[in-house]
Amino acid sequence: MVELAKQAADIGIVVADLAAQRRFYGERLGLPYAGVLPLPGGEVHVYLCGESLLKLYRMGEGVPADAVPFGSRAGLAYLTLTLGDVDGTFADLQAKGVTILSEPGDFDGGVELAPPVGRMKARFALIADADGNMIELFEYRD
Repeated sequence: MVELAKQAADIGIVVADLAAQRRFYGERLGLPYAGVLPLPGGEVHVYLCGESLLKLYRMGEGVPADAVPFGSRAGLAYLTLTLGDVDGTFADLQAKGVTILSEPGDFDGGVELAPPVGRMKARFALIADADGNMIELFEYRD
């Protein structure tokens, strides 16, 4: 088992359209912008997401999004944002024109997972970012 020095995971997303993704994460979601880091063959724009960092990778001019270093690949499966009010956040994002994948609904995993997770009961909705990556809006329920 790895020993975590931070109780949150950082997320890296290789983006096809950096400007559109920066508008989405910075303006529509309102995540604070931490800055940009130059990389060999590209750059990474960093946003604060609670205790996590959201890192948008843009490869250099003429480098396709799937030509990512370290054997990675473009995109991601999905990103989960744990919220205090899924319904209110969803309504706000919908009013801002965010792409909706799934209206708010209830989720009950039906099983107990190992601590500290336990039984996952939640309110959730699904939206998409500017590249079409799925984002799960998640609110734990008792």
